[in-house]
Amino acid sequence: MITNGFTYIAVLIFIAALLVWLQKFTKSKFFEFAPPIVLLYLITMICCTLKV
Repeated sequence: MITNGFTYIAVLIFIAALLVWLQKFTKSKFFEFAPPIVLLYLITMICCTLKV
């Protein structure tokens, strides 16, 4: 479980950077239907549900 504020922000920035990198280099049509900001929200909600 993430309890430190700095760790939480660092994880969010890492996930956001990873999603932007995937969008840029994979050129997948998936990102036309689900933009990275929506996926970031979805991933953080899944992590919250799993009590990460």
